[in-house]
Amino acid sequence: MRCPVCDLEDPDGMKFCGSCGRPLPERRTSGASERKVVTALFCDVKGSTALAEKMDPEEWTEVIDGAFKVLTPPIFDHEPVADLEVKGREARTEAFRVRGVGAAVRGRLRAAAAPLIGRDREMAALRDALAEVRRGGGRIVSIVGDAGLGKTRLIDELGGERESRPVEGQRWTEARGQS
Repeated sequence: MRCPVCDLEDPDGMKFCGSCGRPLPERRTSGASERKVVTALFCDVKGSTALAEKMDPEEWTEVIDGAFKVLTPPIFDHEPVADLEVKGREARTEAFRVRGVGAAVRGRLRAAAAPLIGRDREMAALRDALAEVRRGGGRIVSIVGDAGLGKTRLIDELGGERESRPVEGQRWTEARGQS
């Protein structure tokens, strides 16, 4: 397959170009299944097993679904995307796309946070990167360090500043990794 960006001939089965690193177009064969990323939210409800054993499964599902519909909006910003057929269930199951952390959680997290002390240099560098993005440039910021040094806190602080003055059409994306 040829890379549409740099025109390198990449071996079959490659997902990214070996020269420029750009994603290669997906090859689809007739009858091939489609891979989809799915995230399932699991919550352990105290005492739920004992209660569920006393109820009809459909009634129990209605109870839990109702609880999630009441409890999740403050925690997650989400939108319905489809009613899915789920193996083992007669009724269709409503699926949602999580768009991010809910406003109530963001507010609580910031309100509970202690003042950021001794990180002026790091915050200045992050604010400079954010200012460049607001001027229309692009930036990638990588924060690397040992556990507990406050990497997430720095990003949360900058995210709070960004949310307090949003810019139309600009997107904030975070990626976190573990090694």
